[in-house]
Amino acid sequence: MRVKVKKGSDPLGLATYLLNPDKQKQGDRAEGRSPILAKNMFGRDATQLAEEFRFSHDLNRRVKRTMAHYSISLPPGEQVDDPQKVAIAKDLLKQMGHGDCQYFVVAHHDQAHKRGVQHWHVATSAINLDGQRVDDSYNYIKLKAVERDLEQRYQLQDCSPRPIHQQKNLTSGETKLKDRTGETLPKEKLWKAIDQAITDQPTLPVLLMRLKAQGIEVQFHERIEDEERKLGLSFGIEGSKFQGKRLGKAYSFGGLIEHRGVSYEADRDDELLRQIHHLSADECRSRLEKEQAKQSPQPSLGPERQRRPPQPTIAPELIPNPAPATRAPEAAPAQPKPTTAAPTAPTIDPAQRLVTEAVLKFARQRLKKKQRDALTSSDHRYRIDRHPQSGTITIARQDGTTIAQGTPTTQGWNLAIAQVQPEDEQQFLGYFQHGQQQRLKPQRTPIKPRDRGGIELE
Repeated sequence: MRVKVKKGSDPLGLATYLLNPDKQKQGDRAEGRSPILAKNMFGRDATQLAEEFRFSHDLNRRVKRTMAHYSISLPPGEQVDDPQKVAIAKDLLKQMGHGDCQYFVVAHHDQAHKRGVQHWHVATSAINLDGQRVDDSYNYIKLKAVERDLEQRYQLQDCSPRPIHQQKNLTSGETKLKDRTGETLPKEKLWKAIDQAITDQPTLPVLLMRLKAQGIEVQFHERIEDEERKLGLSFGIEGSKFQGKRLGKAYSFGGLIEHRGVSYEADRDDELLRQIHHLSADECRSRLEKEQAKQSPQPSLGPERQRRPPQPTIAPELIPNPAPATRAPEAAPAQPKPTTAAPTAPTIDPAQRLVTEAVLKFARQRLKKKQRDALTSSDHRYRIDRHPQSGTITIARQDGTTIAQGTPTTQGWNLAIAQVQPEDEQQFLGYFQHGQQQRLKPQRTPIKPRDRGGIELE
């Protein structure tokens, strides 16, 4: 099951679209039967229903988007009867907070003969009959949970989203072109080539050279935006070019690293990535062959095949009798040389990492807003410093104890120190809430430079 929602403020336009005769069964149109499956309103046509919706909208004129339009569709081949459609629609409205709102349910049949897809629509008000606005925060996230719940409750086919590395979607235009011609599209060829090139989880430069050796255009993009380095990839084949993210989340720059196991290190790879754009397919093949030759192991001779110098042949009668052997004193066993363990990255608890990243993110926002590299809290409890070259942010207490240190990267925060204590977390939460209050509540008097609880300049 798939449920989509759109918000708007035109009840007449929505009702006219849903009651369009071209989207109903021909038999229902010929016999004049109403296409409405269920409603809690008196109106019979689009004009009457729109006027009735406006009655509830007048109860709260502060709401701008007064209508909600839910469309429910099933996978091809799956069918439910009209009573089940109504039950699913009512359950959906209840779980999304529209239980006390006006609504009507309409089934459309214009896609049934094209793709075998059964779908229906629900029009409802975003203001209940008490004049209260329906909370639509995190609506799209809630819809995913509601979809899974309705599938289980009504024993429908599970349509859970596929893992990111398996998401490959064609646009409607590409789907129609493929159905019409039956040919493999450029996007599908790129999917296949990239999937084959990353089976051994190579480095990013090796991946791009493998693709370019096959005649695929690749380009590495980098730009500075809001003092951050943004990186991206694009691919082209047969005259068609795509950004990595247009092929799917797993084919973007970050997706290849996070979801497909491609290795990338800025110090190691950036210069080579810039050079690959200017290499030809033959040069890429040559470099790959040389790299493969370096990594292939050299054959070693076994003990029986190792060459030995020829030994002189001595007659047995010429061999003197061996003298009694004297046992030499045993040498003391050699002491192993002390080895120095390689430094390892600090192991940070996941909960501590989340707290530290939240504190560093807040500190970074304050530094960016004030356009400074150093700030001190107004209560003088903490000091925030940012390294101008690396961007590393350090937070220390008044006594000099460093509680957090990290560098922002494209994959998240590279933490060096994560010692944020519960009292530190509560203090920074107070700073954040204080900043939100100052943003939402206009001040009639100017704020003092060192207002209580905020982060201000030194």
